[in-house]
Amino acid sequence: MSRAGRSFRAVGVRMSRRGWCVLMGAVLAAALGCERSATPGSEVKVRAEEPGGLDGLSSLRGERWRSRPVLVFAGTGHDGLRDAQLRLLDAASDGVRERDIVVYVVDADGVTRGGETLAGDSDGLRSRYGIAADGWAVVLIGKDGGEKLRVTEGALETELLFAVIDAMPMRRAEMRD
Repeated sequence: MSRAGRSFRAVGVRMSRRGWCVLMGAVLAAALGCERSATPGSEVKVRAEEPGGLDGLSSLRGERWRSRPVLVFAGTGHDGLRDAQLRLLDAASDGVRERDIVVYVVDADGVTRGGETLAGDSDGLRSRYGIAADGWAVVLIGKDGGEKLRVTEGALETELLFAVIDAMPMRRAEMRD
């Protein structure tokens, strides 16, 4: 097997060398509290934003210090990508629950959480996070209310999502307790 074809296995996760490099870059960037593209030309960004970014939906503001919202913005034409993202999160439901992740879907039908339609302004959320009406993005919000991760191309892999969360100081404290 060629060097490029080798994979690494640690902590029960199997991925390619390039995947590990992207993941470790994201973890390092999150630990350092900076915004950094994971790979050249990539649309995966680890961000450190000042807390207070939960404006636009009252139930979202209520998540502060209790959970880590993941906002799935699915504009026109992104139904398949939205469904794929939700399947990925559902398949990793134990990890999602363990990390206090709450999934919000913002699409043409409005805003939903756990299949329940919420009274809220999907246009306001799109505006707040800079997502066009026909755009796609998955945004991780930390318990402090700041944006921590944004993916605008393809679905967010749960390994990357969990690695970014697990590198956060609050999560490390939760794992110690």
